[in-house]
Amino acid sequence: MKNNLFLICPFSNSEQIIKKELNQNAFFMTGMGGFLSFDDLNFCVELNRILINNQIDQFFLVQNTSCRFLKEALEEDFEGEYPVQKIYQNLYIDNFYELKTLKSDFDRKVLLAQAMIKTVAENLFENPILSQSISNYGITVKGSIIDPGESKISTFKLNESIKFV
Repeated sequence: MKNNLFLICPFSNSEQIIKKELNQNAFFMTGMGGFLSFDDLNFCVELNRILINNQIDQFFLVQNTSCRFLKEALEEDFEGEYPVQKIYQNLYIDNFYELKTLKSDFDRKVLLAQAMIKTVAENLFENPILSQSISNYGITVKGSIIDPGESKISTFKLNESIKFV
């Protein structure tokens, strides 16, 4: 059985859904809104140690469509005090026209969640310590979006489109 590390928001209640739906050997780490910047050297050294010592095979960057920070951005509520709220605000602005063309709220949530996953992945791969270990140890990095209303998870490679099944 593969060892998987999931980056989740501590407020999202995603752990139970992941354990139930994926039934995998799971380790969890949290970042507000499912975001981490990987700028802190000490943190990256410790994360690298976790990846290697626990023989992590897959690293999942998880977003939840019920995330309050994601919802605030879609409602154009930009009064937040946390860094993740500013990131969501920027992602909303960067994807504004595409978001406005989507017909459903759910599709807008998925688009913004996917944008956050890509942002976290870019930050992860820009870190030389972590990117080298990911490469050297063959760790697969994937995105996952959880729809808690339906208890569904869509998992994808970072260059694939998202489909809920």
